[in-house]
Amino acid sequence: MDTLSRILVLSGLLRVTFSDIVVLQEQPQWIKVGEIAAVAARWEQNLGADVMQFLVWSADDQGIRKETRNDQNSSFVYASSPIPADRQTIEMDWEGQAKPDDPSWIVQKSVLHILDFQVTDPEEYSCSIEIGRELKTAISVVKAYALPTVTIENVTMEADVRAPIPETDDADYPEYNTTEVDNADLDDMYNAAESVPDYPDRKKRQVDATLEDAGPVEEDAKYVEVACNIQGAYPQPEKVEFTIGESETMQPSETPVWSQDPVSRFYSSRVILKLAADPMYDGKRVACSVTLPNMEVVESELSPPFVILHETDKVTTTISPGDAIEGEIVVIECRANGNPAPRFTVKSDVGDEDFTEDESGKKFTIAGVTRQHQGRYWCVASFDDRADPGSVNTLDSEDKPELVVRYIDTPDLSRNEITGKKGDNVQVTCTAKGSPQPSATWRKNGETVSSSSVLMLDDMKYADSGNYLCVTTNDAGEKNKELTVRVEGSCNIQFNQPDVSASKVEKNAYRIAFECTTTGKPECAVSIVPPKNFGLDGKTSKGNGVVTMVYESVPKLSAPVKFACVASNKHTPKYNKTVQVDSKFEACCSEPSKGGLGTGAIVGILLLVLVVVIGIPLACYFVKKRNAPPKKKTTDEEAGAGEKEGLNRETSSEDSDTGSLPPPPADSDTDHRLGNAHEMSTFSTNK
Repeated sequence: MDTLSRILVLSGLLRVTFSDIVVLQEQPQWIKVGEIAAVAARWEQNLGADVMQFLVWSADDQGIRKETRNDQNSSFVYASSPIPADRQTIEMDWEGQAKPDDPSWIVQKSVLHILDFQVTDPEEYSCSIEIGRELKTAISVVKAYALPTVTIENVTMEADVRAPIPETDDADYPEYNTTEVDNADLDDMYNAAESVPDYPDRKKRQVDATLEDAGPVEEDAKYVEVACNIQGAYPQPEKVEFTIGESETMQPSETPVWSQDPVSRFYSSRVILKLAADPMYDGKRVACSVTLPNMEVVESELSPPFVILHETDKVTTTISPGDAIEGEIVVIECRANGNPAPRFTVKSDVGDEDFTEDESGKKFTIAGVTRQHQGRYWCVASFDDRADPGSVNTLDSEDKPELVVRYIDTPDLSRNEITGKKGDNVQVTCTAKGSPQPSATWRKNGETVSSSSVLMLDDMKYADSGNYLCVTTNDAGEKNKELTVRVEGSCNIQFNQPDVSASKVEKNAYRIAFECTTTGKPECAVSIVPPKNFGLDGKTSKGNGVVTMVYESVPKLSAPVKFACVASNKHTPKYNKTVQVDSKFEACCSEPSKGGLGTGAIVGILLLVLVVVIGIPLACYFVKKRNAPPKKKTTDEEAGAGEKEGLNRETSSEDSDTGSLPPPPADSDTDHRLGNAHEMSTFSTNK
């Protein structure tokens, strides 16, 4: 008994010295023809037991190779091995410890490499190991596959399914009774038709059509056909399919018949797809695919397109975009199902348009669409009339899509500019124009001040002045128009109490500063007026309705002094407010010196006696004269007299506030105006 036989029949295991052998690859393992097949087995071995005696790889019950651990000279390739020695190698790998808690167990692996794997090589391989008196075997299945060459063959790529041309009366052409036709007479009929010189092609087509109506055999039906040629497949493919166009899948017209080469063992076949010449296949390309048992798929290239001549009976129109914004490019595309393809024109219910036609004759462009282009459009197909040469048939599109043009125009304002007075009420309407109807809002400085088309400014204030935008919006975009608002009003004065402090430029003197603020539109002309003959010059500055006057060195005043702030604009001829530097301030006023009666006191007493004796009669005279009716003056004379003399009289603060003053402006507080006859008192300083 040889060694291999001994391995296969050995039994009577005494103790477990190694684990079962495990095959490492998925089963079955598919290997492409010409590549390397690697069959691996792994097991765990107890070093405390006997070591491996030998390992044998075999296939189909024939030994391939034997390995002996302790005696390499005993390792050999079997003479009867189905795998030649030059196409096989073996790899032994001692992987290390198998169990972390038991170092006596190790992992071992054996890999059989088969070079240039062929379809004629065995499919089932076994690895048998003997350790001590134990024998264990693992079986692995390895199968070869070969990818075929797949090509598409163009058998019948053209067909004509148009209606036959009506027969013309011509005694020279033979007539045929085709009501009853025997299949055996077909060749005779075609031969007879073709034997007449210059016999029109339509006669032959008419015969074809008549034969179809009479129930012709399959060979005479109108069809298209392709063939899928498959060469060098292994194993025999499981499936063949055809793909038409983008995604339509069809099975072969007949079950594939496979032939196997006895030497190479490769499979080949010619698979047919035969289709009725339906216009739906016109222009479609075909590919075929072959699927092997291991799910590998091989596809052919695409065939040329089918050419199926058929009448035009359907025209469609598409507009892109159908909902356009004014100024965009719009493309109208025409499609028809006829072959030969018809010629196209485009019509519209808005009149003739100037289209740009592309090279295909199917697309018509409107460059820069306008609102005048809005309307319905449709394609018209034109094609030759086969029954009446020289005549042209037309067919309108089934649908007439509408082109909608969206647009927006600059809005109109009921008023473009407003000049009003403070306190007025104003309303401005913004009219939006566009399709669809735009919405309108009002904005000022980027902020929305009205969410409607009407801007209402009630009880206008100076802050309402500025530029307003009416903004209109729809799907076509945004437009705006500007409104300018100016709010005007009378002058209003705020004259602050003077700022009195010690002078920084002269000892025993004072710094007096005045500030007057005015509001009013247009901006008020404003100035601070000192008493006439005040005798000192102040420094004045103006800006933004504010005027200041500063006296850096003023001696102590002997009597109160009154200053006026005067403002005017076109709504206020002249308007003033006054402030007074009086005893409330340190700069005013000088008190008489204290002491006994001196020469001066005595002189004063004498003068007082003279006033009593002489002054009282004189006072009575002047009172009487003053109460007499005054001579009337014109308004202009009063104004002149007031301007010249109003600031030259010395009066008390109470006297300066009296007199006939015009009423204050409507938008001011309790202010006083400088009338044309107003008098301003002048005070002398204490030297």
